[in-house]
Amino acid sequence: MDNREKQTVINEALGEFLHVMMWRRSLHQHPELSFEEHRTSKVVAEALQHEGIEYRSVAGSGMRSCCGPIWMRFLLRRRPDSNSLLSIRG
Repeated sequence: MDNREKQTVINEALGEFLHVMMWRRSLHQHPELSFEEHRTSKVVAEALQHEGIEYRSVAGSGMRSCCGPIWMRFLLRRRPDSNSLLSIRG
């Protein structure tokens, strides 16, 4: 990989980082209670749709999605009433 290609990768990664950071800040500015995360679910659904990832709604404001080969799948779970990630399981 030459320097030009490396710079392209760095610029793309920085762009994604800034996008995710803005998304995170937006979610933190509008906190929601457990089982009432309707705005958060809408934001996540829009992001999944944009990436062409199928999902389904679960328990009102929850979401379930699978993509990629079975050996690459993992579960993200967050603690209720918190934006902290509780566990990642492969």
